Amino acid sequence: MEKYISSEHMAGILGISWRTLRTFVGEGLPCVYFGKRQKFLPSEVMAWVKANKSAPVASVGEAGAVVPGEEGHSDDTTKVAQA
Repeated sequence: MEKYISSEHMAGILGISWRTLRTFVGEGLPCVYFGKRQKFLPSEVMAWVKANKSAPVASVGEAGAVVPGEEGHSDDTTKVAQA
C-alpha cells in the first residue's frame, strides 16, 4: 500500500519549492489534509504532473529512486544582471 508523504518531502521529490507546490495545489494538484497538514500520494502527484506538464520536475523511477528532471527551460530568455 502506498503511503502519504509530507509536502516538504513531495516538494523535494519534484525538485520544487514548497511555495510552488502550494501553487500547484491551487491549480488542482491532488492532496489530502490530516488536520492542518497536507499529504500527497506520489502516484497521484506524478499522474497530475504528466497530465498538466506544468513544470520540469523529477520523476520516480521503477525502483522508487528519484530521477531528476531538467533544470530550467531551453526557451528561457531572461537576462541575468552581472555584478
